Amino acid sequence: MFDCPSRIGGTTPTASTNTCVVINSNNVVLDNNWLWRADHGGNTSWIGWTINPSLTGIEVNGENMTAYGLFVEHHQKFQTMWNANGGRVYFYESELPYDAPNNMVWSQNGEDGYPSYKVAEDVTTNAGTGMTVATLLYNAVRCNNTYEKPNVTGINMTHLAILWLLGNSSAGIDHIINSIGGPVNGRTNVSIPTSYYLGG
Repeated sequence: MFDCPSRIGGTTPTASTNTCVVINSNNVVLDNNWLWRADHGGNTSWIGWTINPSLTGIEVNGENMTAYGLFVEHHQKFQTMWNANGGRVYFYESELPYDAPNNMVWSQNGEDGYPSYKVAEDVTTNAGTGMTVATLLYNAVRCNNTYEKPNVTGINMTHLAILWLLGNSSAGIDHIINSIGGPVNGRTNVSIPTSYYLGG
């Protein structure tokens, strides 16, 4: 699947989905795909937390999927949810939802916020390199981790970055991955370990 944009909201009064793209087949290759829950453009009255909801950007259930240039933005839970082995991502760009109202709504498993890139606990092999998550949080919300993965030797993630654009002075991201690295907020606007290896 290549050069495939997907937009949820902003061009009609109502638009919603649970998951923007679901991959159930094995050995799929994605190239240059942008999966966007709209945060601007079109009619602004057609954009909002309850107006154009989209929970997850992409859910991967097929093994050995490879993505080159994966862009996933503003979905309300996980931007990318990886449930299968053998996944590989080369260049990932993502933005958390700017309009998360509060951490009573935007939280999971006892954590504030949702990581952009989540590898499920039963996955044993996954690799990602050249990955950046940016955010602008309108409200006083926190996100504990930008990326999360099981601590197993078969999952290797390198060259990760998180970037704070603008936002509420009480908002921020606490860590890069698995409670390690970070934070970014209005005082510390970028966290870039140039070679960040977590292999287990």
